[in-house]
Amino acid sequence: MHSTPVPVKKRLRLSLNATNAPPQHVSLPPVQLSPIPEVNETASTSKNAQASEVKVSNSTPRHSPSARGDPHRSNIMTDGDEVQCVDVSSSEVSAENDKCSFESIADGRKLTDKDIDAFQQLVRTAYPNVKGLQTPLLQQCNKFQTFSKGPMLQILHEKLRKHWVLVALRTEAEQPVVEVYDSVYTTVSDETMLNICRIVDGGSDSMLTVRLMNVQRQRGNTDCGVFVCAYMERIVRGEEVVGVVYDTNVFRPHLVRCLSSGILEPFPCFTARICRKPVLTEKVVSVVCICRKPWNGELVVECTGCGVYFHPFCACIDDEYVESSRVYYCSACC
Repeated sequence: MHSTPVPVKKRLRLSLNATNAPPQHVSLPPVQLSPIPEVNETASTSKNAQASEVKVSNSTPRHSPSARGDPHRSNIMTDGDEVQCVDVSSSEVSAENDKCSFESIADGRKLTDKDIDAFQQLVRTAYPNVKGLQTPLLQQCNKFQTFSKGPMLQILHEKLRKHWVLVALRTEAEQPVVEVYDSVYTTVSDETMLNICRIVDGGSDSMLTVRLMNVQRQRGNTDCGVFVCAYMERIVRGEEVVGVVYDTNVFRPHLVRCLSSGILEPFPCFTARICRKPVLTEKVVSVVCICRKPWNGELVVECTGCGVYFHPFCACIDDEYVESSRVYYCSACC
């Protein structure tokens, strides 16, 4: 037999009657209450003192990227409108980040800025009279220190080419001569030329002579950092790099040995032959303006007082003032 379905109104009426029915009384067993334990005031005081000690830290605003994304920070605590972060093992993290990776060097990977900094620190310790040797990261924020006399050595990183080059200032002439050592390219990039103008002071006439030296070329695509380290080691010893043929089979193990021992030793080489063309290219560059960029024929305005040329944009000179050809004095000569 088929059951007759109940209409919707009747089902609703039945459900309402069921909900309005008086509750049934159920007898429950008596509950036994355990005595409240005594609180040790000294222990709670010590815990509160420890909590207060832990809570004292550098405060970080709420929704701060450093509080959310830094993996070395933990124990985030909210206190009203502030988020306080406790820095755990910050000294260990900084010490770990400052070290170069010997495994990546030995495995044939491209050298990082930490590897370059470690080698430049090794050169600075062995030869304190050598200038430069600044971290390559300063070129990202234009914070390089400027030098007018040598000896000065600096390893630069080309962002577009993803390549390491060495820049050397070894003369103390009135017009500085900058030597560029590149293990791949036969031209000086605009990025390297800009960094050279920011590092080397051209003197009274702001003129620089940039020479690209003819040195041994690399075969692998990740050995540019090792080559510039070998170039630098030979230059600080007063030896010529042009015409030197290095033993690239022991390049990386030798670099790891120098960094791990803290002793700068000569890179192994086969012979030092005479090169018929030691300089590949030579270019005279004029450094202008407070931005210290090489002049490429763009519009500049000369200061009547000091004779320095300025870009109108950098010196905040109006177009009407430039077109009028009036006398201009920079902020230093006013």
